[in-house]
Amino acid sequence: MDPLGDSLLARLVGLELASVVFVRDYLQLDFDGPRLSCYVWPIIDADGTTRSLGDAGYRDTLCALIGQTVVSIDEALAPGFSYGSR
Repeated sequence: MDPLGDSLLARLVGLELASVVFVRDYLQLDFDGPRLSCYVWPIIDADGTTRSLGDAGYRDTLCALIGQTVVSIDEALAPGFSYGSR
């Protein structure tokens, strides 16, 4: 059984990140229609580099993902998104 089968976040796989909006103390991510408001900042794993809020380049990494397609979501161990080729 797929542990993410009933996950709302799993529905983002295959969608393109359209925009990143920084709002005071939270983040909004728009994906080809659906909008995800993040009150816990996601951990970003892109091209073998993992970044968290407070890391140098975190916001730049988020913005660089605009136009990329979500290929996987890991919400079981550490919430976050992975972008790039599988």
